[in-house]
Amino acid sequence: MNDQREPKRVAPQRLMQFALLGSLGLNLFFAGWGLGVGLRPPPPGRGGPFGGLEHELRGRLSPDGMSKVESLIGDIDAGFRREFGASDSIRQELHAVLIAEPFSSNDFMRTLGQLNARRTDFDSTMARRIAEFVAGLSPEDRRIFADAVLRMPPGPLG
Repeated sequence: MNDQREPKRVAPQRLMQFALLGSLGLNLFFAGWGLGVGLRPPPPGRGGPFGGLEHELRGRLSPDGMSKVESLIGDIDAGFRREFGASDSIRQELHAVLIAEPFSSNDFMRTLGQLNARRTDFDSTMARRIAEFVAGLSPEDRRIFADAVLRMPPGPLG
């Protein structure tokens, strides 16, 4: 006696229904996830590279220390905006060098060197401003600031 049963076969139409249902479920999952992320309000304070730092320090620093943080972040933000506008002509020149035929490595290196020199000058100016800020903090505020900065991803402060 041969008691082997032939496995049940699912009709192709039934497979298509399962596939469509699965696809619908995944699409709804990702749509809900995207809406949840998109509709979540940002944390209070500024955005940008220092918004997280400001949020992290709020309520932990003394009122004087927090006032100094807000001033520092405002100065750095204004500096970034000024520098971006001031370096626009060099970035336009870099664009022209990149699309020029024939491409000139010397022109590229010269233009990139100008852009890097501006960035280095700006970074040095901001480093001096940050040093002045840190020097003006109380020892306790300096400790809190250091702990917060070291928890941040690498960036302008380390």
